[in-house]
Amino acid sequence: MPEVREDLSHVEYACDCLADKLGTTPQVVTGLWADLTDKEVKATSEGKDGLVVHLEPAVRLFSRLVRGTDGKQTHLVPQMLHPTKKNPDPPPITSLELQKIDSTGRAILLDFGEIYLKVRRHSFYLLS
Repeated sequence: MPEVREDLSHVEYACDCLADKLGTTPQVVTGLWADLTDKEVKATSEGKDGLVVHLEPAVRLFSRLVRGTDGKQTHLVPQMLHPTKKNPDPPPITSLELQKIDSTGRAILLDFGEIYLKVRRHSFYLLS
């Protein structure tokens, strides 16, 4: 199966590149960007030019955006960053810092302390 070899090589290459950065300088998340669907463009009036949209300044507007297959959808913006009645002033995205990198045979797990990001070659999943 050539797909298995491709997946493993992508995971190992990404892990090696990211691991070199750890420990030398802080790896702080500076922002989130998303490529909106046609339905989301109509609902938000953002992204009409077809470019990705920066989510950080408008977390309130984009707090309901999700990705993934039915039944396994996750929010694009981590839940801990959503403003709620209990947490009207959530921490900024810059409070997330890459601390550790792990891998499985088919994915990279990025540890940001309070949350993990599982990155596969064609998709991603946010795990809290």
